[in-house]
Amino acid sequence: MTQLLCLLILSIICGFITFRTKDIFNPVNIVFLGIFFHLIIATFRFSSLQNDYWVTDTIFIFIQAFVILFIFPVILLLIKAPPKKKINYDVLKYVGIIRIISLIVLGIGLIENFIISGSFLPFLNATASLHKDSVPGLDFFTSTASGIIGIFLVVYYFKEKNKFDLLLSFLLISLPLLKLSRIDFILTALLVIVLFTYLVKFNLKKILMLVGGVFSLLFSLVFIANYRSTAGYSYNIDYSESIMYTGPNDPFNLIAYYYGYFPLSFENFDLLVRNTTNMGDSFLTYGLYTLRPITLGIFQLNNIIESYPQTDYFASLTNPAYKAEVIATLFGYYYVDFGSLFIALPLLLTIIPFLYLYYKKQDDLFKNLLYALLASSILMGGWSNFIISPLILQKIILLMIFLKLFSVKFVIKKNTGDIKVSYDEISREKSRSEKNEY
Repeated sequence: MTQLLCLLILSIICGFITFRTKDIFNPVNIVFLGIFFHLIIATFRFSSLQNDYWVTDTIFIFIQAFVILFIFPVILLLIKAPPKKKINYDVLKYVGIIRIISLIVLGIGLIENFIISGSFLPFLNATASLHKDSVPGLDFFTSTASGIIGIFLVVYYFKEKNKFDLLLSFLLISLPLLKLSRIDFILTALLVIVLFTYLVKFNLKKILMLVGGVFSLLFSLVFIANYRSTAGYSYNIDYSESIMYTGPNDPFNLIAYYYGYFPLSFENFDLLVRNTTNMGDSFLTYGLYTLRPITLGIFQLNNIIESYPQTDYFASLTNPAYKAEVIATLFGYYYVDFGSLFIALPLLLTIIPFLYLYYKKQDDLFKNLLYALLASSILMGGWSNFIISPLILQKIILLMIFLKLFSVKFVIKKNTGDIKVSYDEISREKSRSEKNEY
């Protein structure tokens, strides 16, 4: 009963913030849906793998997280509502070049698949480790570039309604699925869903499309998880039995899969805290995980420093409830870096840029896309921490490059309405106005 009351109160708060911002994907909703909804569901303890209680340090961390990630944005949005203005974007120029690049990336993806598996469609002969296989160099195109280029084509489609662009974007975003790699697909698909709300004017049809997209994503994730864990259905596994699930279920095991991936991850985090409570500060990595977008994503220090802490070290610190998933929510890596006393630091470094982008995303397409990218990562915060994934900075840099090379936008002038100008034209206009002043 207490859990239901908490869900009701937080849902009312989210509803009020949604009414104030006129935005379903505002930061408060993102944080609630991505983290605290799953945390509350975890307290129902629908798995026999769970302990009867969480240790004091775990609860202390969750309280800090609630204040910083939820209460702080609520207060800020109550004090200062986001700007109401909307800036329209004529998103891409040289779209033909983008389409050619898209076809090249798709070709590279098929080549990588053939190299690692001997087949262009490796999921047809699925193995448990297929999603981990990659070719150095080529994996950048299939894991990072494919999603970003796909996003650009999605945005362009909403402006020009060219179905070929929609097909290309679908193929690019789905490319990781050919080797049953879920993460890149999930994050990009969530990014599209968030971005969808800012690119279209809503009516009943668009709302049904959004809801249908969310449910299609959920069904596809369950199918991928089941297909991969059974090596292409070569044997049967009952996931609900694997996680000793005792709660309400459905014929497709959707609820059990959801519980195993999200609420049960909070139990894994508690087990991580339990196992390190008596280790003092000896287990701390002092920011090495948090800095992974720079240290691994850019400088590739893991190839230079053999002892650089990665997944294996993190896994050695915990004893997960379900052995197949060494996942400990958004908080896991932050905790190993900073401990329970200083975890507030990375949490602040997570929410402050997110809020800044929310207030500024109307300024230009880059901030809008960056907000959607971080939102998609936080929506997965109940599972793992993708904000500090080594790929995140690569995606941001690629976004900047593509926007610099291919973007054109509208600028709004006082009393003149929307005027379509390119960045080059803006520069020329600025130069002319400066000359006229002399």
